Amino acid sequence: MHPFPIDTLKNDILKSLDEVDFLVIKSTPGSGKTTRVPLFLSEKYKKKIYILEPRKLAAKLASQFVAKNKGELPGKSVGHIFKYEKMATDETQVIFLTEGTFLRILASDPTLEDCDVVILDEFHERHYYTDIAFSFLHKIKEKNKNLKVIIMSATINLAELDSALVGRVKTLELNETKHKLQIDHLPNNTLVLKDPLERKVYNALSDVIKRPGHVLIFLPGMYEIRKCEEIVRNNFNCEVVILHSEVAGINIDESFYDLSHKRVILSTNIAESSVTIPGVRSVIDSGLHKISRINPITRLPMVELRKISQSSAVQRANRAGREADGYALRLYAEQDFQGRDLFDIPEINRSDLSELIITSADLFKAPLNDFTFVAPLKETEVKKSEDFLTQIGFLENKLPTPLAHKLSRLPFHPRVSKILHEASLCGSQTYNQVVQFLADLLEPKNTNRFKSLAKNYFKPKDNGSHADLEKMILFGYVDQISKLREGHKLIHSSGEVYAISSSISNNIDPSHDLWIILDLDNRNEVTRLLPIEEEWLYDLPLFPIEESERIDFNPETLKLSVERVTHIGAIVLSKEKVTNSELSDESIHFVMKKLSPLFKEKLKEDAFTRLEILEKYTVKKIADFDFESWFKNQVPYLLSDSSYTLETVLGFYVNDLFHFLNEEGTYDLEEDLPLFLKLHDKRKVPIHYDATNGIHCESYIQDFYGLKSAPSILKGKEKIKVHLLGPHKRALQVTTDLGSFWDKAYKELYAELKRDYPRHYWPLSPKEALPILLMKNVK
Repeated sequence: MHPFPIDTLKNDILKSLDEVDFLVIKSTPGSGKTTRVPLFLSEKYKKKIYILEPRKLAAKLASQFVAKNKGELPGKSVGHIFKYEKMATDETQVIFLTEGTFLRILASDPTLEDCDVVILDEFHERHYYTDIAFSFLHKIKEKNKNLKVIIMSATINLAELDSALVGRVKTLELNETKHKLQIDHLPNNTLVLKDPLERKVYNALSDVIKRPGHVLIFLPGMYEIRKCEEIVRNNFNCEVVILHSEVAGINIDESFYDLSHKRVILSTNIAESSVTIPGVRSVIDSGLHKISRINPITRLPMVELRKISQSSAVQRANRAGREADGYALRLYAEQDFQGRDLFDIPEINRSDLSELIITSADLFKAPLNDFTFVAPLKETEVKKSEDFLTQIGFLENKLPTPLAHKLSRLPFHPRVSKILHEASLCGSQTYNQVVQFLADLLEPKNTNRFKSLAKNYFKPKDNGSHADLEKMILFGYVDQISKLREGHKLIHSSGEVYAISSSISNNIDPSHDLWIILDLDNRNEVTRLLPIEEEWLYDLPLFPIEESERIDFNPETLKLSVERVTHIGAIVLSKEKVTNSELSDESIHFVMKKLSPLFKEKLKEDAFTRLEILEKYTVKKIADFDFESWFKNQVPYLLSDSSYTLETVLGFYVNDLFHFLNEEGTYDLEEDLPLFLKLHDKRKVPIHYDATNGIHCESYIQDFYGLKSAPSILKGKEKIKVHLLGPHKRALQVTTDLGSFWDKAYKELYAELKRDYPRHYWPLSPKEALPILLMKNVK
């Protein structure tokens, strides 16, 4: 058996699995992870070993390679399973499969009792089902403690992964390259970089074709592959091999080792990782790929052309240096490479989560927040998906409904399943119209297969009645209801406003109000929509029409305008004005919420704080007072009477609260909790009620002449701390014992004060003196 670098880690791998729950293997490309590690494990374990690959081709090639190394054909001890192909029996131990197929296995064996190890291969690619498998395996290990999980990649983000793994974890790293790899980039020249992709490929291949071995060219999709195929066939003497999921019968066999028979392999990122393609010595990398992201309207996947990440670029280049020294040419500048993201955004973070919500609840009877993900799911996307599933009748109180259980196993998005289900309850004519309409929304290559599946899984009623096509589509697009506005625009129930594309604007009936949006173009303009009738909304699982009060309130001016609105989300169907006397509890609470911060800010003032002093001497406490009910009763007056201000309400509150606390009538608010201290000359000094600094007042020392002791409140229970200010307006003394101050400290300060401030009045006996500030006023 041909040796691989990963062989040096064999003993470490097997020993580590006795010690940990999760083993992470980060090893350089071409080190043999995919094909060697399963063989190591088959020597130690007796139950099944599942190796999850991101693509069907990778699973098939790996199965064939490992089986060959064992001297057998796939389907015996080593095999593979994926959609439409199964080369495995009940006795097959080592099984390569796609991540989606793995989830279907979980449907029949949710605890994997018949499995010893699951390997997540090429984990760096972070496909949608990769992250789901990672999450589900954590949940499975809660019951199957003996299950081992291995995560493998050459360019894995170890820091992110380490923070997500739960349990005993170990990482093994191998950085060993057997062969040299030269990597070149295009010059950072605008004229060169702006060339069409097919011209770049032609120029690159003109040089690279002269090198030994086969050439692997990475292209973003079938359109680019076909254009480059024509260029290669017309200009180069070589065989063209296409690696793409749409091309059947791909056979990478022994003949690829014959380097005298030159081959140019045109591939998407299907060849980016996993098994080595024999004979490849050179790689030409377009630096592009097509990724799936969620369509904001349909919630279905849509394809976008994007730059690959640095991680993917490394994987692609290393396809050339696996069997011998290799060469890689990137059709973009090195500066471009350095500026790219290190890793691709995980597909799960740009996908609809509807199917995942249903699947997780079906398999594990748990909501998504009970699962561990490598990176937290976006809460906004989880909510959007939950709301959508609730609207179409698949969720109730965040749990799948019987209809969801029935339809979730079908190979359709919940939106499509719901439409087909409703249409199947009608006659054949309606059902066939719906199937054809939905098929027309797909890419042409997928239409026939969709129609075949739709007719296999659903059977319309023989005696079913005819129904409007638009009504059937509404059942699945209830979250896309919109209303036509002037200027060829639609307001969506979410509040978003979309322009109608000029390509369809002439076909829109301006007198029709309600529509459902079916698709947008790359400028976010509506390119497809259907008219609907308001009466149809009454037949939906979750009636979308609501009635509520919309309030415009200015807490500063106390101006209020209330309208009772009938609406679908942000779409207003009708509205009428509401008088203050007709305000609902909801509107009153809204006003309270707006006013409360202002009101409570004013409660920090002395008028209220003095009641906090009072409650120290009363049986009832402020916390016992029902402020919410009291304030609710004030709101209608506050809004209808222009003389009613917050200060007015505050006065009423202080008075009512005082009487609540002073139930026995012991105290008088103005006499026992005064806001001002009356001096001998009838002037008043403000009393400050401060929770931090206590009860205090401050004024010039002369204002307190004639007082033999410090003033008090609450019938002498609380003394007022006086701040005696000198001519410099700073406190000469702060005291609650004014008598002692006059007898002692004042006498010590007397000579100094008389010398420094001769124009001021400094009597020898301040207890008997009149409150006079300046000497000139003394008679």
